[in-house]
Amino acid sequence: MPRTTPVNIDPHDGMRSRLERAVEQAIDLRRTIAELQDPALREIVDVVLIELGRRVAEQTLRRSKLS
Repeated sequence: MPRTTPVNIDPHDGMRSRLERAVEQAIDLRRTIAELQDPALREIVDVVLIELGRRVAEQTLRRSKLS
């Protein structure tokens, strides 16, 4: 079934909520990796978190420019 978006919803809101969900999941993963005490995996997750933070910041800037 095709996915439909109501007219009154900003398409960037969906992206933001997916990014926020990804950030939450990455934070949970980081906590789990910390329990494993594996520095290599921790570094990989940290890179993912940094990149997700950049994406959230980009989305925030775009929204502020549109307002």
